[in-house]
Amino acid sequence: MTTAERRISQLEKLLKKEKETNRDGHNDYKIGYTEFELSQLYKLSGIYAKSKEMLNEAYSILHDPYCKKGKRTDKLLGLISFCISNPGAPPLVQLPSSLRYISPLIMLGGYVTAYISYFVGLLSFTNFFIALFGVFVASMFATGIVSSSYARRMRRDYGYNSSYVPGSTEMKQGNGVRTPDDVVDDARAELALADMFYSTKNFKEMKFHLEKAKVFLSDPVSSSSGKKDQAILSLSKLEDAVKLKGILKE
Repeated sequence: MTTAERRISQLEKLLKKEKETNRDGHNDYKIGYTEFELSQLYKLSGIYAKSKEMLNEAYSILHDPYCKKGKRTDKLLGLISFCISNPGAPPLVQLPSSLRYISPLIMLGGYVTAYISYFVGLLSFTNFFIALFGVFVASMFATGIVSSSYARRMRRDYGYNSSYVPGSTEMKQGNGVRTPDDVVDDARAELALADMFYSTKNFKEMKFHLEKAKVFLSDPVSSSSGKKDQAILSLSKLEDAVKLKGILKE
């Protein structure tokens, strides 16, 4: 079983369990979130009808009167609405929890070990602070390597590859011809992925999707889109944020 198939199987089992234990909307957000993840994985694997079904179910359950509303619910609804309105946009695949939380777990284990070593006399005061800094750097480095490896495995397992060539207005998408708005929507989807990887500190994947967004926005076809200015503003904000952290070179 591939990484992709294993992930889908895990989420299907989780979704079934969440639905069975749902009472008075208590698990509505979790159900909606799981259905959204599944929809994107189905899309990657080419099962578009199932992907659309999952998206519609997620949208419906999050609009249920019993569903507890909040910022995270609104954010998820925004992502779902974007995917429904832009069926040709690239899939948004979330990293599993085991990878998203690997950095704090490494830091926790490293800090505890450093504290114990310091108090039992194995580390001097100076070496103690050096060890803390080393643990922090190691946790960031490990997160980048592991999450990048996961993203590569997912792309390989699904065989997902965009065949779109910038400047080609004749490319067909479904039963219609690509429009300038379609090109900008692809850029917005890449920016959403870049923002997601930025939040998980996977800067290598973030840069990859940031560059893809730039390619779409530099396409002459996109110039006729009324959405382009907003997409460029989003790109600029994300670039400014990462430049402040020294992730991208000026």
